[in-house]
Amino acid sequence: MLNYNKIHSDINKSNIFISDLARFLENKYTSFKDRLTKEKLYAWEIEKIAIYFGRPISYYFDQDEKEGVSYNTEERLYSAEEPQKNHLLDIDTKQKKIEELTNELSLSKYKMEKLSKKYTRLLEKKLDNTNER
Repeated sequence: MLNYNKIHSDINKSNIFISDLARFLENKYTSFKDRLTKEKLYAWEIEKIAIYFGRPISYYFDQDEKEGVSYNTEERLYSAEEPQKNHLLDIDTKQKKIEELTNELSLSKYKMEKLSKKYTRLLEKKLDNTNER
């Protein structure tokens, strides 16, 4: 039997939104959330979820998860929807790094164009001097 606790656990541990997972599944958010809440996912969705989290499909069918834990599905979905500050800070850090690298690339491009023009002028000058002789 499919162990939905493991799916919810992976969602919570990875700090992703249900909407992001639905987008990965190429599915509508409301449809996916409804099936996840009712614990009636399609086989292809389980397969893609396993791919997303880098797990074998069989992982979600094992009963190794704590059996005594019984909290309702709505609570699991609600906690999965809340982003954690670490995740947001990580995104900000990556965005700043992308901006820095973009600026660095622009500067490198400018320097290369400047050197290319200088090199072309020197070659033209050299050719002119050679032709005058």
